[in-house]
Amino acid sequence: FDIKDPNNLVWEERYTMIVNAYIKYLEDGNTTGTFKILQAYTANSINDIDKYHDQFVSEGYEGIMIRRYGSVEEKLSRYRPNRNNSLVVHKLFQDEKVVIIGYDSDTDGGIKFMVRDTRNNEFHVKHRESVKTRQEWYKNGDKFINKNLTIRYQKLSDKGIPIIPIGINVC
Repeated sequence: FDIKDPNNLVWEERYTMIVNAYIKYLEDGNTTGTFKILQAYTANSINDIDKYHDQFVSEGYEGIMIRRYGSVEEKLSRYRPNRNNSLVVHKLFQDEKVVIIGYDSDTDGGIKFMVRDTRNNEFHVKHRESVKTRQEWYKNGDKFINKNLTIRYQKLSDKGIPIIPIGINVC
């Protein structure tokens, strides 16, 4: 989260402004179940980043956001609503080999693989290749049956199925 500020405040000042507004919102009798403001922590090393990442993942969060603190250099301290080097998301992913057992067409007309994992779960996986490549693969989908596919995902669901798996490599 962030706010657009015409005064070009540094992140710490914008964060304080948001926290104070949120506290006032709650003091006025409002409640929220849709968002919460979390405490910001300072990481001084890669070890600190890993420690905070593991802590927050164990608490049910997907990962952490790493933000550059304010800078005396204006272009590094100002809020920009697009992607920039002042904010990165850090999540860990897992790779796993699955077997392709079938295929369907996805919404773009490209191939979407039906796979089986080592836990005997069956689910669809879209490959990270371009739409054009996946469309070509769909025309020859039978050649992928019984091949291994390396998938990447963040975690498993309660049923042991990878959440938002993406195909990485057909072997």
